[in-house]
Amino acid sequence: MSQFGSLRAPGEPNLTPTVDPVVATPVGAVAAGAGTAPATVIYVHQSASPTFSYASWLSRVAAYFIDAIVLAVIIVVLGGGAAALSGSGAGVILGFVGAFLYCPLMHASRAGQTLGKKAMGIALRGTNGEQVDLIRAFMRTFISWLFLAIPILALFDNLAPLFDSERRAIHDKAVGTIVVEATG
Repeated sequence: MSQFGSLRAPGEPNLTPTVDPVVATPVGAVAAGAGTAPATVIYVHQSASPTFSYASWLSRVAAYFIDAIVLAVIIVVLGGGAAALSGSGAGVILGFVGAFLYCPLMHASRAGQTLGKKAMGIALRGTNGEQVDLIRAFMRTFISWLFLAIPILALFDNLAPLFDSERRAIHDKAVGTIVVEATG
């Protein structure tokens, strides 16, 4: 039994008190004075893990194709523009660098959406629903592009959400991300 005693009726679940982390006093507690037990404690049931509405495989695929068009435009505009200005093949490299930066920068934003994901109403989040940091976003993109270099891996990676309860691809599992329906 805790210092607060048992404040639950028979048959009610054993819930822990919500505690204000600054003063370590149960929220809603009214203390009569220093060293005395609180008169009331508010108990809050918290689920073990957050629930999400995971993005469908078709919405992920549609977002992928929209983003492929965006990436092609980035490569052509940056690559072609730089090649025309410099007269060298360095423009192609610049185009691919720009394309590589697109997904991580968009995924690490507050919305967690590339233009394709925005169009499909889905977003990238960490497994607890948090915003994805830039390092994780870069790692996710790097792994995805690595899989694209090996077609059989790309096939398995892109089909994996069909067989996963959280609809996660291999690159999502590798970096701890999920794709969910966007809220708001």
